[in-house]
Amino acid sequence: MEDTMRTDWTSIKNILVDPVTRETLTLDSTETQLVAASGSAYDITDGQPVLLSRSERSSSSWLFQPVEPIRHSTIRNSRRLPQRVLNAAKRRVRFNVRRDSTIDKIATHLSAADNPAPIVLVVGGGSVGLGSSALAGLPGVRLVSFDVYASPDTTLVADAHQIPLESGSIDVVWIQAVLEHVVEPTTVVAEITRVLTSTGMICAETPFLQPVHEGAYDFTRFTQSGHRLLFGDYDEVVSVPLGGPGALAALAFRGVIGGLTRSHRAARVAYGLTAWMTHIDRAIPPTWRSDFATGIGFLGMRRDSPNRFDALDEYRGAQ
Repeated sequence: MEDTMRTDWTSIKNILVDPVTRETLTLDSTETQLVAASGSAYDITDGQPVLLSRSERSSSSWLFQPVEPIRHSTIRNSRRLPQRVLNAAKRRVRFNVRRDSTIDKIATHLSAADNPAPIVLVVGGGSVGLGSSALAGLPGVRLVSFDVYASPDTTLVADAHQIPLESGSIDVVWIQAVLEHVVEPTTVVAEITRVLTSTGMICAETPFLQPVHEGAYDFTRFTQSGHRLLFGDYDEVVSVPLGGPGALAALAFRGVIGGLTRSHRAARVAYGLTAWMTHIDRAIPPTWRSDFATGIGFLGMRRDSPNRFDALDEYRGAQ
């Protein structure tokens, strides 16, 4: 990650496990593979272990081919606009979520834990999310990041459905704009819960009312209540709507212009020119923003006892 002092995989090799069997992995004599006792072997490519299952997976009535390491460029749109236009668009949600305050809460949590070298895990960290680079400034933290592709920002390559880390080995998980891209969000959250310590913390941001992004790799959206339901194994510290009607209007205008002109460039210019509408949401109360949110932010502490979900209590909107 940019300016993050990402932890090298060799410093966490003692907690790496086979993604399927969860057996301990050891470095082979050639130092080019990590090997499990059962014989499964995983290559170390360009300095990063590629810990992906080679087995086909099923979900509901669908079969999925084994996950293969993919190039970042195949799922990211490579077209660019002049920087002055994009700069306006990139500020679209910064005003309503003070991520520095979230980082402060994470720092306080880590300082209270009895661990001199805590591990913060970034799930889907192949590129730097808004505000996530501040994680590197936390004192004594080992910042570990993975995605289904290798990048300068990742420690290893892995699938979030099968996190190749020991149970109870992680202090904080950061998962930003990822759960909409996975086949089974509940499985991913269960894996996150497994690798967290009994007092671990999660910070998650997930879209609600947003257009499709990353094309064919975009599957799911969550209301604020649905997001809270997903994280039932956690006590809520903060749950907030991201964006609101103003941000949604800017996104809708992008779709209108793009649809009428059949031009991605025109759509992006339209969005850059209307990004100021996101500031309207400053004047809108959280109840209304919740019903029209472009995303949901959640910070929670892991708990072992079951939560009782009450939809009326959990609903934060204006209806």
